[in-house]
Amino acid sequence: MASSSIIDHAKQPLPPTPASVTAQYSTHASGRGLFVSPSKPEGFSIGETVLQIVRPMVAIPDDQNLDKCCSWCLVWVGDGDGEDLGGKSKKAEGYGDPEEQEREEERKKVKINLKKCTGCKVVWYCSPACQKLDWLHGPHKHECPIFSALHPRILPVSVRSLVRLLLLHKYKHGVPLSGRPVEDKGKWWEEEVLAMEAHEEKYDNEMITLMSLAAEKYSGTKIGLRGVKELYCRILLNSFAISAPLPQDEGVYSSTTQKQHTTIGNLFDPLAALINHSCAPNCVLEFCGREVVVTCIRPVRVGEELTFSYIDEKGKGLEERRRELEERWFFLCRCEKCLEEERGTVKKLDDRWDGDAGLGSARIVELE
Repeated sequence: MASSSIIDHAKQPLPPTPASVTAQYSTHASGRGLFVSPSKPEGFSIGETVLQIVRPMVAIPDDQNLDKCCSWCLVWVGDGDGEDLGGKSKKAEGYGDPEEQEREEERKKVKINLKKCTGCKVVWYCSPACQKLDWLHGPHKHECPIFSALHPRILPVSVRSLVRLLLLHKYKHGVPLSGRPVEDKGKWWEEEVLAMEAHEEKYDNEMITLMSLAAEKYSGTKIGLRGVKELYCRILLNSFAISAPLPQDEGVYSSTTQKQHTTIGNLFDPLAALINHSCAPNCVLEFCGREVVVTCIRPVRVGEELTFSYIDEKGKGLEERRRELEERWFFLCRCEKCLEEERGTVKKLDDRWDGDAGLGSARIVELE
């Protein structure tokens, strides 16, 4: 995600985006952001989907939900029973989006029962289709022997995210991101990952070094410790918390709606991370399994920047919001709402800042 830090990204290429939105440099932050494209002259209306990412770059269960959540589709089954499922011996070949539909149909026909990968004994799946997709696109076939050698020790979710990203780079996987063909394998690393901010100087260098050394060793990457440390900081700064509704709630959900939710995993995706923060957001970022859906909560005009709130800002004053954002994401918020409050021109927090009734925005939480 872009922040208000003073870093020149003018020479960094911008990642591909759907035609209705465009990536450019933010008007209220020094980094990049997503704006409504001129190809969408009518703009977006309330409830309209702005962005949909079917396969984010990295989306995995957190440490507490490895045995409660499918490691590919991220369906959460709570404390349900599970069984063993053959891991390393089953290779997936040629799986793509049609298999996503096949997996969904399979889930609808049977009661969800997670099964453990017998190769590493760490990750679980709701179906053979999900296992095959993770084997090919995850890429679990490369991390499975790593997890197996470490078992019963399990790497924390932030390091598992780092190892997975390094493996994607090492084996030149065509990461199927929104707006880029699966066949285009050459530029996603430079144009999408390395263009993200890291703020390495803001983190505990000893902790970053220890975690990065482990990831460098396990992944076998050749980018060097310095590159691994910078990548780890990008993950820490730009990851999203994925939430799931508690029983009796179904469908698309966000972590700040009125439903009861639990955090089940973490997501790292450069395109989603382009959306900047605002204390007066015009969008909500939601999850349906591993899928990311960005929806408007108020009308957005052509040329206007798309934003959502990184925090639960309701009931918090200017100083409290800015302190929380600066401590976690290292920027001083200068959104419209904050500037008006700073000037004393806002008499009260009226409905302009609350979005559409019943909708909220997904919060981002710090990784372990």
